[in-house]
Amino acid sequence: MQNIRAFGMNLDVSNSDFQTIVHAVATNENRAEFARRSIYISQTEANSKNDKTINDKYRLEKGFLGAHSDIGGGYKDGDLSNASLMWMIKQAQEKGSIKFGKYISSDFL
Repeated sequence: MQNIRAFGMNLDVSNSDFQTIVHAVATNENRAEFARRSIYISQTEANSKNDKTINDKYRLEKGFLGAHSDIGGGYKDGDLSNASLMWMIKQAQEKGSIKFGKYISSDFL
């Protein structure tokens, strides 16, 4: 898994206004255009926690089976994206003030 800093992005939230960063990762992505990136600062830190749910004070990263479009919902066939979508909705509700209300069926959650 490559570190996001390779692209000049710094997601270190220790000195920022963010309370939490949540990141869903496609664990079966092999295409170069969608190389896996970690929100963790060091390559060693990202590799040591590869394919596990990673949680610390500011960051939560979880791997999901499938390719980039499977967990992001880009593929029409299959329902792999439902698992990551439900996880993201749950994280948004638990960690923030986002309310989905009538927009999401309680059966879906």
